[in-house]
Amino acid sequence: VTGQDAYARIARATCDWVLREMTDAGGAFHAALDADSEGEEGKFYVWTVDEVREALGEEAAAVFSARYNLSPRGNFHDEATGRATGTNIPHLSGPELPAALDAGLAEARAKLLQVRSGRVPPGKDDKVITSWNGLMIGGLAFAGKVLGEDRYVEAAARAADFCLTTLRPQGKLLRRYRDGEAAFDAYLEDFAFLADGLLDLHDATGDGRWADAARSLADTLLSDFWDPEDGGFFFTGTGHESLIARSKDLFDGALPSPNGVAARVLARLGAVPGGEAYGDRAREMLRAFHGVMHRVPHGTQTLILAAGLTFGGTGGTADPAAGVVTFHGEEPALRVTPGGSATAVFLLTVAAGWHVNAHRVPEEHLLPTVAEITTDLPAAVGPVRYPAPVSWSPGGDA
Repeated sequence: VTGQDAYARIARATCDWVLREMTDAGGAFHAALDADSEGEEGKFYVWTVDEVREALGEEAAAVFSARYNLSPRGNFHDEATGRATGTNIPHLSGPELPAALDAGLAEARAKLLQVRSGRVPPGKDDKVITSWNGLMIGGLAFAGKVLGEDRYVEAAARAADFCLTTLRPQGKLLRRYRDGEAAFDAYLEDFAFLADGLLDLHDATGDGRWADAARSLADTLLSDFWDPEDGGFFFTGTGHESLIARSKDLFDGALPSPNGVAARVLARLGAVPGGEAYGDRAREMLRAFHGVMHRVPHGTQTLILAAGLTFGGTGGTADPAAGVVTFHGEEPALRVTPGGSATAVFLLTVAAGWHVNAHRVPEEHLLPTVAEITTDLPAAVGPVRYPAPVSWSPGGDA
C-alpha cells in the first residue's frame, strides 16, 4: 500500500521467523513460545551490553548498542517491581525505519542470533490449532504474492495440505493436532479462518483445488453453524455438545471476529460465477448485523470490511436492494428568517414488493432516521413528525 521497503523487510523477517521457529515437521504451524526460560521472563531474548561486546567486539558492539538502544542500565524492566534489570530488548532507534540494514548491522545481528541459539530456549506450545493455521496460511500466501517470495506460498500450501488431511480425517474437520493425534470437532473460527486462508492461497497460486476446499468448508458452515432465526453463525455446530445457549461472536479481539471472517468468505465465494448463493447469504447476515456495526464500529472492523466487500466493494457483488428506496425533498431549499422556523417534507419511496421492516427484527438492529442541518449559523432540528404507518401482510391489499 505504501511502497515503503522497510515494511517489506520486516514482513520478510517475520515470515522467515515463522518458517524457522514455528513450523511443524508435517508443515503446519505451532501455537506459541513461552516468554520464560530457566525461570526468568525474557531471559532467552534480552542482552547485556557486556554480552554484546563479547560477541561482537568493542567497535561493532558500540555501533550496535547505539542503533538498537542498549545501555548498561538496561531498557527491560521487571514486570512486578518496575526496576531496570541491566538487560536490553534490542530495538532500532532513529526517526524512521531503514529500508535495508547496512552490512555491518546485518552481520552483527547474524552473530548475535548464532550466540542466542546456544541459550536454553523457552518452552514451546507445539499444538497445531486449525484456526490459527488458517490465519497463517492466508498471511504467508498474501506475503508471498506481494513480495514475490515463492517459499512463503509453498509453506502456506504445505500447511493447507496438513489441515485438509491430518486435521480432516474422514472428511471431518477437527480443532487441533498434537503428538500424532487430531481431536475435537472444529468450531466456527476453524472453518472460517481456514476457508479464508485457502482463498488467499488460491489467489496466490491460481490453483482451483484451494477454492474448492474453501467452498466445501463454507457449505459446512451454512449447514451446521447458520442461525436460521436471526442470521449469522453460531460458534458451535450442530454436532457439538448441546449447550444452554449457543454463542455468536461478532467482535474483534486478539483474533478477528469469526462471523466477520465467515462473511468475507461468503462474499469472496459469491464473487465467483456460480457462487451467487454465497453472496446472498453474506448480504443477509450483514444486514442482520448492521445495527451493531453502526453502534460499535471500533469493535467490528472485520464485519465492516466484509460489508464493504459484499456491497459493491473490491471483488464483491452489487447490492440487489440498490435503488429500492429513493429520496426526494419537496423543496429544493428552505429560506428561514433569523429567529424563524420552517417545515421541510422529505419523501422516501419504497419500490413495489418491498417493505420497511423485516419479520421480527431485533431492537438492536433498528436504526433511527437522522436529520441534521448543514449550516454555520445557530440552528436546530425541531420535532420530526412521521405519517401514520401502513401495515402490510402477504396476500393483503394494504
